[in-house]
Amino acid sequence: MPEIQHQHSSISVVGGATNGITYATTLFDLSTAPKDDWPWLSLYADIVPDLGTGSLGFEEAGRWRQRQVSSFSMTLDTLVEAGCTSLTPQLNVHASALTEDEAGIPSAIAAWTLVPRFDELDRISFLTKARVARKVNGLAAAAGQYASLAAAAPYSIRRQFAHRVHGLASLPFVAALGKMLESPEGVQAIADHLKRIHQLLLEVPNRVIWVGLNGSSLEASKALDLRPSRAGRLGASDAISRAHEVANVALRVASQVNHCHIAWAAPSVEHPDAAPLAVAAELLTHLALHRKLREEGGAYGGWASYSAEDGLFTMSSFRDPRLAGTYADFAGSVREIQDAYFSQQTLEEAIISVIKRLDKPLAPYTLASAADRSERRGVTKEMRRAFRQQVLACTLMQVKEALARWLPPQAASRAAAVGNANQDLCGMAVIEVADLVN
Repeated sequence: MPEIQHQHSSISVVGGATNGITYATTLFDLSTAPKDDWPWLSLYADIVPDLGTGSLGFEEAGRWRQRQVSSFSMTLDTLVEAGCTSLTPQLNVHASALTEDEAGIPSAIAAWTLVPRFDELDRISFLTKARVARKVNGLAAAAGQYASLAAAAPYSIRRQFAHRVHGLASLPFVAALGKMLESPEGVQAIADHLKRIHQLLLEVPNRVIWVGLNGSSLEASKALDLRPSRAGRLGASDAISRAHEVANVALRVASQVNHCHIAWAAPSVEHPDAAPLAVAAELLTHLALHRKLREEGGAYGGWASYSAEDGLFTMSSFRDPRLAGTYADFAGSVREIQDAYFSQQTLEEAIISVIKRLDKPLAPYTLASAADRSERRGVTKEMRRAFRQQVLACTLMQVKEALARWLPPQAASRAAAVGNANQDLCGMAVIEVADLVN
């Protein structure tokens, strides 16, 4: 990963071979935002880039921005920083431009960060209606993602946030927006909520990541220093924590197939079991799940995954004609890896698969962002190097012992998107997804 140069206060400058493109992101620390505001943060990120700014209406503002930068976006992200158990949501305002035009980046980001137009009520109504329609009309297509988040949320605070903002728990908010859009007063209320979120952004700490050829221009990056005069109140998101009750739900949607998900808590990257679990995920995917779920069960795909950042080990199936049989195969696949003997070549192939993921080439900005996240999470070069060496030295016995410790059947959190609620649901409670948006 590249070296991050902390050259000025909260500005991080990263040099890289960017093919003549400069990238910049201003990241706003929203750890003070209460849970009830999380869906509003997501709506803000979706809508504000398409509003006007200052004295410019949205059409004129869009044309002006195209002259300033090549790309512009707002995204909502989360992070658990080093030494913290609480979550840090952050709004990322991102822009890029050719290096010779990089001077336009600060003005574009500042325009939609400092003075967006919340008086364009017709525009706000149009954009919000489109967002609600996409959610309501896309329930079946998104059901697999909803099930994945529902299964993982009890064991990961980052997935809890995503579950509330993008998952099943976000649908009542979508229904509420739909009702607000029915009247001018409701549209004004939406605009007022967005104004309130904007005021929060003006008060919280922010920082800048600037990525360009040889670090590009420090003076240009200084122009993005939009920090408020007073510090934000940190730690307010302590209210979110690992849940104690696992999920056991079937999300019923209009579909002919199922999407099955199961999750367990898993250790972070510095734990001795991290490397064996990463190798175990490859063994499960390629030796057991592909055969059982795809070749024999008829699913479009099946896989296992270990996430050190989220603290999760998961197994999933995609477009699956079965449900009870798939969950039996999840359990049977774990037992198969634990009980069977595999050759050294098979183990080494799984190890190589993990190393390939670690060595996957990334674009300069993506690499810089990953380096920044690792630094904030407290994942050092030494820790990454140690994890790599542990993967290379992993033994089959370590894999089996890690699976036994971290994947007990009674700790499994399960959620599936189902088309037929009359099939064997393995004791899962049925939730009619469409009812949540009505």
